[in-house]
Amino acid sequence: MIEIHTGNAEDKSYISYRLEKLGRDWVLYITGGVPHIGSVACTEKTGDTGEIHQFTLQHHREDIIVRRALEKLRRLLDGEILVVGGIHYDGIETAQIRQIEQNCDELLEQLSAELRDS
Repeated sequence: MIEIHTGNAEDKSYISYRLEKLGRDWVLYITGGVPHIGSVACTEKTGDTGEIHQFTLQHHREDIIVRRALEKLRRLLDGEILVVGGIHYDGIETAQIRQIEQNCDELLEQLSAELRDS
């Protein structure tokens, strides 16, 4: 398991990435604030290609973060990959959302580097 995080809850920027091996497959949890399921995406490898299936719950916006993580991880990992994202902070402002997006990008790069180094 790899777990990395950044930011802090006080300014509504805390984000955690937790990657777990599940047999030959992988599950990545992306959470912040009140953890929940907002969007999920998974790979389905078919022959030489692979499809991505994604589902986002109504009124949730984690789909871009989840999709970005899945796209990056599918180039680094064997097996199927499931990404679960749920980030919720009450009363969040636009600047804070941008900070969360930036934190997610930074964590994804950190996670990718750890996977390449291992």
